[in-house]
Amino acid sequence: MTDATRQRLLDKIDASRDSAVEFLQKMVSIPSVTGDEAAIQAFLGDYLKGIGLDVDMWETDWEELKKHPGYRPVDRGYEGRPNIVATAKGTGGGRSLLLNGHTDVIPVGNGEGWSDNPWSASIKDGRIYGRGSCDMKSGVASHILAVQYLKELGIELKGDVLINIVIDEEVSGHGTLDTVIRGYTADAGISGETSDLHVQPACIGRIWFEIEIQGKPAGIQQRYLGVSGIALGQKIVEAVQELEDERVATVTHPLYPSAIDSLPCIIGSFQAGNYPSAFPATALLKGSIGTVPGEDHEASSRAW
Repeated sequence: MTDATRQRLLDKIDASRDSAVEFLQKMVSIPSVTGDEAAIQAFLGDYLKGIGLDVDMWETDWEELKKHPGYRPVDRGYEGRPNIVATAKGTGGGRSLLLNGHTDVIPVGNGEGWSDNPWSASIKDGRIYGRGSCDMKSGVASHILAVQYLKELGIELKGDVLINIVIDEEVSGHGTLDTVIRGYTADAGISGETSDLHVQPACIGRIWFEIEIQGKPAGIQQRYLGVSGIALGQKIVEAVQELEDERVATVTHPLYPSAIDSLPCIIGSFQAGNYPSAFPATALLKGSIGTVPGEDHEASSRAW
C-alpha cells in the first residue's frame, strides 16, 4: 500500500467517525445474550451482504459438534443461532486474513449496577454505554468497517479477507470451533477482543470448575446439629481467593505483566439450599481460573 493510499484510508476513517459510532450503537442496542443471538446475526448478515461481501451463514450441528475433541458440554443447541463468514475476495496472489469476533454477551440480570438501560448504547462524555460495547461488538464493528472502507475507496487487496462473526463465545467457544470444522482457514488471523489496543500474539486460557458441597442435614429447629453448605461454601470461596493471591504472586508471563488482571480466579456462582426456612445442607459453587500461555491445563486441574 502506497503512502498516498494509506492516507486516503486514514482520511476515510476520520471522516466516517460519526457513522461508525452509529453503527456500533445499533449493534449494542440489539440484545444478544448467549443463546439469543439470532437478531444480531441476522442484522449483520444483511449488512455484510449490503456492502457486497459473499456471506455464509450456517447453524452448528450440535450432534456433529459433540464428536469433536474440542467440544465442551453445553445446555442448549444452536438452532436459530447462525455463525457467519463473510468474504471479501482478493485479486489473487496474496495472503489471506481472517478477522474473528463474537456477538454474544453475558447476561444483564435485572439491570443491577447499570445507571441506564443496558441496551441503550447511550453516549456520555465520549463513551458508549451498553452491554457488549467493549466485549466485543466494538471489535466486530471495526472488522466490518475496515473492509467496508477499503471497498468504498476501491482499494483492492491481493488476498482474501474473511470476517468471522460467531456465537456462543461466552459459554463455549463453539462458534469459532465450528468455523474451523466447516473448513475455513487463513494465513493469519486477528481476534478483536479487548486488549487496551495492544497487539497480543497469544491469549490467556480459562479452566471452568464446579464444586458440589454436601453438609449435614438438620431440621430448622435443630439447625445446630447440622453442617451448613453455605458455611462450607464460604470456606471454599476464601480458599479460591487464596489460590488467586498465590498465582498472582508467582505466575508471570511477558505478554501479561499485570498478573492481577490476567489471572482471575473466582467463584462466580454460589447456590445453596432450596427453601428459605429449610436448613441449607448443600451448595453448588461454579467458577473459573485464568491461565497464561504455556500453562498445562490438565496438570493444573489435577494439582488444584
